[in-house]
Amino acid sequence: MKKQLSFLLLFFALTASVFGQINLSSSLTACYSLNSNANDPISSLNGTLSAVTPTVDRFNNAGNAYSFNGTISSYIKLPDNPLLKPTNAISFSCWVKANI
Repeated sequence: MKKQLSFLLLFFALTASVFGQINLSSSLTACYSLNSNANDPISSLNGTLSAVTPTVDRFNNAGNAYSFNGTISSYIKLPDNPLLKPTNAISFSCWVKANI
């Protein structure tokens, strides 16, 4: 039986702390909105899509989430970059819907 995950990544935030309004240019290391790609507008740490299918997000917006086919070949690969290897505390946020 194939397991599918619909994965909506709202923010991939690598920060020690954020207070008040978020200033994307100074508070985040990377941000992946997954609106038809895995590009990062903050630091150009673009991801690579592998065996994922665009799908609707939690608000029913087409192409703003990805469905994973449940195999090891279905993933979003982030670049091997020191900015994505923090030595201090990190935080990240995402929405995941499991269809099991």
